Amino acid sequence: MKTEEQRSSAPPPPSAVPPNPGLTDNLGLLFDAMARGKTAHAIRKLRKEEEEAARRTPGGSPASASALAWNAASSALAEAAEAGARAFVVARFEEKMRSESAAMSKGVREVLWRLCRLMAVSWMLEKHKGDFVVYAGVTVSLAH
Repeated sequence: MKTEEQRSSAPPPPSAVPPNPGLTDNLGLLFDAMARGKTAHAIRKLRKEEEEAARRTPGGSPASASALAWNAASSALAEAAEAGARAFVVARFEEKMRSESAAMSKGVREVLWRLCRLMAVSWMLEKHKGDFVVYAGVTVSLAH
């Protein structure tokens, strides 16, 4: 039977090594980049919709044009808010794991990191695949 020292110095089994450390090591940065991109997109869409609403209702009040624009851009704004919330969750989790990892056992630390990666990757694949390519620069070479 191996001692604790022998187990900790042995290389990790293949399943313990993430399949793509380049992609999963910077999840907070990826999610932050996507949130910033989604926010910029929502702002551009809102401005465009305001201009179009003002053009469509030349004699209408600016308030009604603004309301129409906010309504038209609401889905983009909601997606930006969701992306920001997810970026916050991933960044805070990574930050807490880095600051508290010394107090955790190796097994607990490894399981928590895997759960964080699993959650983040499932969020990526849920409905935002293209967004990570567009806003976060994820490429085919990073994904494999």
